[in-house]
Amino acid sequence: MKNILKHAQYILMVIFVLSACTDTKDPIYQQGDNPVLNSPTGYYTLTLESKPFIMETFTWSKGEYGFEAAPTFTVQASLNENFKDSVELASANATFASVTVAKMNAVMLNWKCTPGVAKNVYIRIKAVLNSAETVITYSDPTIITVIPFKDLAPTKAPLYIVGSTLNQDAQWKNTTDAIGTGLIPLFTDVNDTKDLTYTYTGYFKAGGFKVIVEPGTWGAQQYGLKNGNLVKEDNCDNFTIPADGYYTFSMDAKAMTFSLLPYNASGATTYTAVGLIGVFNSWGGDFALSAMNFDPHIWSTTFTQEATGELKFRANNDWATNWGSTSLPFGIGALNGPNMALDKGKYYVQINTITGHYMFLPVK
Repeated sequence: MKNILKHAQYILMVIFVLSACTDTKDPIYQQGDNPVLNSPTGYYTLTLESKPFIMETFTWSKGEYGFEAAPTFTVQASLNENFKDSVELASANATFASVTVAKMNAVMLNWKCTPGVAKNVYIRIKAVLNSAETVITYSDPTIITVIPFKDLAPTKAPLYIVGSTLNQDAQWKNTTDAIGTGLIPLFTDVNDTKDLTYTYTGYFKAGGFKVIVEPGTWGAQQYGLKNGNLVKEDNCDNFTIPADGYYTFSMDAKAMTFSLLPYNASGATTYTAVGLIGVFNSWGGDFALSAMNFDPHIWSTTFTQEATGELKFRANNDWATNWGSTSLPFGIGALNGPNMALDKGKYYVQINTITGHYMFLPVK
């Protein structure tokens, strides 16, 4: 009788364990609707001038999986319909993702596509339903046509401040046409693609700001704070300026560190004019920059270089104070430094007359 009771208890225990396992197992995937990629416009001519901007924001439907899923989506590209040797252009937890001109052009050149020649590219959406990547679905592919351009040597990507602390007329304006107003580019000491350090010294109003990677995008493409630490993710906290004044903000996007320190600008010279002078105007006269309405030491303009040639910055339409360097598109201009050899193109130009930092960013 005792053995029978023991066996009965054992059987009940096994049933309980199996029942517990059944209650906690993962949802079962059931074949439903795969994601559907909304067809983009289809024809893209990439140019050096459009390099910093978004080529396309791809959108798609989430799909149906038999349970409430939260897939990780990836935009994949390939030169082949079977997606052999496919490349990931972007990833997202939402049903949209932006792909920049710079990213698409780099992929095309890595595929050895000929600059200036149209090439068909297959695009599809990959949906991963679990961390082990054992359940994956794909949208049907669509075809876009892309014309790549011959890129210059790789240059360091710009980052931008956006918030309520700089231009009071364009607070939190993160749009592709807001560079120099709502989006103020950070300067950098080192023009090296492997270096991810940035800096900005200037006048800030009390308030908050974030750092943007791609003009016009938010989501995970922003730097801010979480528990006081630098992070790059959605819904992060703002950097905070406690009171109006001059500050130096610096960050290292590789080490994920930052500093925000007061700066004593009492001895800084305020100029009445800052301009460009060079081969483009036969070294006579100045192409004027404009002082930012929130800081008399940050000057900017949009400038078209009609042909490759040398130029420099100078103040007050006079050679007494001029800045030059051999570094482009970012650099620190030395007083009476060398001429800068700028390639043909259209640029957003910005210089800080306190620190000498400058930039020439290609624009449309």
